[in-house]
Amino acid sequence: MHYVSKFVILLICSTLCLFILSNLYTNNRQLNSSLNIAIVIVIEQPDRLLDYDLAVKTMKCYAKMQNYTLVYLNTNESEELAAKCPQQDFMFQRHCFIRYFMETNPQFDWILFLDGDIGVINPNHRMEEYIDETADLIFYNRMYNWEVTAGAYLARNTAFSRDFLQYWADYYFHLPANSFHGTDNGALHEVFMHKFATSQQVARCDKLYFSSRSYEDLFRYEACVRSTLGGLQRQLFIDPDGLVVKIMGKGQAWCRDGGELITPLWSSKDFMLHGWKNNKMNVLGQGRDSWIFPFKNTDFDENICDLPIKQVIARNWDYKQELHITDKERDTIPFVYTEIKEEMRKFVFFTLIFTALSVFNFITVSSAGIECSEDQHKQTEQDKQKRLSDLLRLMQSVQKSLQIQGFFEIPHVDFEKIDSNVLKNCYETYMENGKDKYGAQIKDEMRQKNLIKL
Repeated sequence: MHYVSKFVILLICSTLCLFILSNLYTNNRQLNSSLNIAIVIVIEQPDRLLDYDLAVKTMKCYAKMQNYTLVYLNTNESEELAAKCPQQDFMFQRHCFIRYFMETNPQFDWILFLDGDIGVINPNHRMEEYIDETADLIFYNRMYNWEVTAGAYLARNTAFSRDFLQYWADYYFHLPANSFHGTDNGALHEVFMHKFATSQQVARCDKLYFSSRSYEDLFRYEACVRSTLGGLQRQLFIDPDGLVVKIMGKGQAWCRDGGELITPLWSSKDFMLHGWKNNKMNVLGQGRDSWIFPFKNTDFDENICDLPIKQVIARNWDYKQELHITDKERDTIPFVYTEIKEEMRKFVFFTLIFTALSVFNFITVSSAGIECSEDQHKQTEQDKQKRLSDLLRLMQSVQKSLQIQGFFEIPHVDFEKIDSNVLKNCYETYMENGKDKYGAQIKDEMRQKNLIKL
């Protein structure tokens, strides 16, 4: 009987192990599927890649490590393609090039189109994580406004996708005169309207598009488009012919702008970051375009990228740990869009306080500006204090990391003493006096509470 019991236990354990291994194999096979994916970057001037040095090196190394095809298409090298794509604006022409690349390369199931200044911050991710086989095209929402990003998308190699890209590229010939139209990014929203909205809806938002004179006007137009099409929550768009376009939510896609957090922080959830230009590196104070070199080693070695992945990551992706945050912290940070044109130390100070206000639910930020939150009175005091406590801990690490980098001096802020009443007073002051007086008033508030030393 004793031996029978042992045999039964052994049999159960063996069956369980086989089940687990089978599931692991199945899941791994699904993730590392037989999809043939090409990463395609269209360039107009090869010399521009020199300014994207780290982005180019990380992308090449990543493609080699994960066995993806990486292609750089030069718009000046093919007279045949140039004839088929006569758009005089490179931003439109590149989508036409992608359309014909897909047509002449049917071996690829999916194309990942990327701007040249997009780099890989976390090479542990694979593109299959973000592919939805029910969609023809996959875009994603930009963090700080209502915009659908034009510089990075996934295109399934179908006639639907190719027709969409051609329609988008050809919108160059229909751009409104004397309008701040946002080139291909603004036009992408026009394409969405013409594909998925009624003529009356198109006309209503087009008033904003044709009269746009600034980024603020453009963002307001894009907010009109997204609101008309169902808001940011809507992800799937299907036209009568069967085209399916998906828009991934904020922070859920494979890429985001590197400056969309309040500082150049990243978490394991991040995969690629946009904006890695040499002339914006380690030059904080230029808004969202600024970024900090994220690795300890400055000599990224492309010659080792065919080694085992763990070895390559350990050598080339040797991170500055002070820039790494948890996924929870990443998703807690409000992605505040603001243009504070002051020296960097004041920019950091105001951004930290502004972020505290946002998280504390006194205000919400949208492309149309700042408005009272509808959920303001629904938050319990306990919940508010917990959220504030979490944020203050995060901001302390932000402050420390920026000081470690040594690029500038920032004021000391005693975050431990910040309470809800101070923040509420700051908020009310902002609403009463407006943006111009906000800076001086908030500093006075903080000085009176002995919270800052400038």
